[in-house]
Amino acid sequence: MLSLWITEMIPIHVTSLFPVVLFPLLGIVNGNEIAAEYGNSILFLLAGGFMIGLAAERWRLLERTVYWTLLKIGVTPRRALLGVMLISGFLTCWLPNQTVALIMTPIAIMISERLSDSDELKKGFLISVAYTSVIAGMTTPIGATSNLVAIEVLKQYYPQSPDITFPIWMGYGLPLTLINLVIL
Repeated sequence: MLSLWITEMIPIHVTSLFPVVLFPLLGIVNGNEIAAEYGNSILFLLAGGFMIGLAAERWRLLERTVYWTLLKIGVTPRRALLGVMLISGFLTCWLPNQTVALIMTPIAIMISERLSDSDELKKGFLISVAYTSVIAGMTTPIGATSNLVAIEVLKQYYPQSPDITFPIWMGYGLPLTLINLVIL
């Protein structure tokens, strides 16, 4: 790692993050301990979600997913709307809801324009992306920034309480999300 610092064979900001990945893998230090040296672990989780979103946008993964889903579900306005909602909801479980809404909005507009010239249909697609992203954001801690803030506040004010892990959060968030999406 020292040679990477000195030679700058890869960008120095990338090299600086090697300990975060390598130290826990090599058993040198616990992941939480090394992350505390860089900042709050919640910030890393959020940053990771945004990086995944950028990579998905760069490689047009979401567009491909939308087209694949439309091929499977169908291209009538109702089915296409369902497809956009399913994709938005699923992606919001793994990416921050703002990222999903930003990426899915132009895709939803494109699909609605190809199906019909109706402004009402376009509004329906846009509202479905917004609502689905917000509702599905409660499924996982990374789904909404407010979830991460809530976890951090609970740690600060109730340090004796057990940690809220990803699976524990999903155990509560997933049923609520499914119920709300059915209602939507």
